[in-house]
Amino acid sequence: MTMYMLIRHKIRDFSLWKQVYDSHIQKRLEAGLSEKHLFTSSGDPHEVIILFEATDLERAKAFSESPDLRERMEQAGVVDKPDIYFLEDHSGMAVMDEIEELKRMEEVFTDRPNKEVSIEFVYHAPDAGRVSLAGNFNNWNTASLPMKKSKQGQWKAVLKLLPGRYEYKYFADGSWVVDRECAEVVSDEKGGVNCVVDVAPKMAA
Repeated sequence: MTMYMLIRHKIRDFSLWKQVYDSHIQKRLEAGLSEKHLFTSSGDPHEVIILFEATDLERAKAFSESPDLRERMEQAGVVDKPDIYFLEDHSGMAVMDEIEELKRMEEVFTDRPNKEVSIEFVYHAPDAGRVSLAGNFNNWNTASLPMKKSKQGQWKAVLKLLPGRYEYKYFADGSWVVDRECAEVVSDEKGGVNCVVDVAPKMAA
């Protein structure tokens, strides 16, 4: 008999959530959980559903109720109370029937998240000595995404992002600067502003 744990919750930002989720894999393995499927909703890319195969449902339940998991979910930007289901497959196909029923009830299942889309960021600053790109897609790390300077004084970086809405800024010679070409800005937590880029799903050719 195969056993499963299914979790459904809403998140603030998929890239941030996935980063924290991936870093928690060792704890899941220790609880006897292995990921089988990762889904997002076709109508809401912030709704995530994960199906794990479980070696022991009691260990899986203890993991789902652990303070460590709650803390990780808070760090990952989970914004609602997760729905958690524990499933037993008695026939080899029973679990799929359970999932189909959840699909009808929740109306949230779809294929895997949309493919990543290449986005080019360009900042014109011919006098700058060093510029990097930072945003909620890399936890505002000012060192992980250095930009390259062209002969025309344009700093460029190409980043692959999943469809969604992202906030960003440039970090030029030790100071935060806003992209002068961005079409939308939002207030940040420190009273300044961040630029916004909306990444649309990549359409099939």
